[in-house]
Amino acid sequence: MLGAGAAVLGAGSLLVPAALAPVPAAVPLGLAAALLGWHLLLTRAGGTVPGGPVAAAGRWGGPRLERALHAVYFGGFACGQAAVAAAAGEFAADGAAARWTALAVLAAGALGALAGTRPPPLLLRLRLGLVLLLCAAWASGWLALDRPPPGTAAALLPLLFCWVGLEATAPAPGPSRGATLRGALYAVLPCALLLTALLARTPPRADTPPLLGAAAAVVLTTYCLTNLASAGARWPAVRGTARTGPAASRPGVAVASATALALLAAATAGDWSVGTLLLAPGAATAVVYGALGWAAVRHGRPSERSDGPPRARPTAPVPGRDV
Repeated sequence: MLGAGAAVLGAGSLLVPAALAPVPAAVPLGLAAALLGWHLLLTRAGGTVPGGPVAAAGRWGGPRLERALHAVYFGGFACGQAAVAAAAGEFAADGAAARWTALAVLAAGALGALAGTRPPPLLLRLRLGLVLLLCAAWASGWLALDRPPPGTAAALLPLLFCWVGLEATAPAPGPSRGATLRGALYAVLPCALLLTALLARTPPRADTPPLLGAAAAVVLTTYCLTNLASAGARWPAVRGTARTGPAASRPGVAVASATALALLAAATAGDWSVGTLLLAPGAATAVVYGALGWAAVRHGRPSERSDGPPRARPTAPVPGRDV
């Protein structure tokens, strides 16, 4: 029912409101309006469906841009798991127990990704619904993060973390401008409305039921696992090699896990909030979206070029989006 909007909703739909709220409605709505225009820009250039945004960047801006975006995605995935693990720890426990829980979540995700483990298919199918239920629990005051939000001025980059996946939903131009606009609205509107409603809240504080905190940690562990696996799958493209498969991805999983662990250790030493940890993946998202927008403008509308329709060229497999 959510259609293209389901590609955007994920762990960030829980983490970002919990880390930043309350945020004035003008901030998420203004960002959504800007992203709507950006989405239409990608569609005008030919879209990112079905090959994915990195392949589209390669068509529009060349192989160097394609490889650079793989590297930025890799860094964003790696840094984002520190925020996911920290939030899981704070939802499930307090004080030192929260830090140990965060470390356990990151370790479980890393070991699972290194072993090539995938969460059960049923859990993956139900995961978005579970995240939305956890959002409702947070809005009711039953889940909370320990540290206060960083303030509205620092909210813009972390907010972009919620929108990872939107870049993969831009279709080829529709038969009419109205059809193209409806497609963009269908991709942007569900996430925009949910985020605006959640970010406007200042939930009451209540004691977190232990089972609810543990459930949140388990769901976020599955995101940590699949996101580290996605980072590992990009590693051969980052290095510029044509190898694929578990053996080629495993070093990337190790590098991404070590990066997340270092960031989590720095957050513990510096007493950083989850909102602060979200700055790094938010900045990576901003770089990706800026580069895609630049490449789309440089490329122009397909009908305006004399070289005919773009020719498909082989690209590395694009891992799924989970955050």
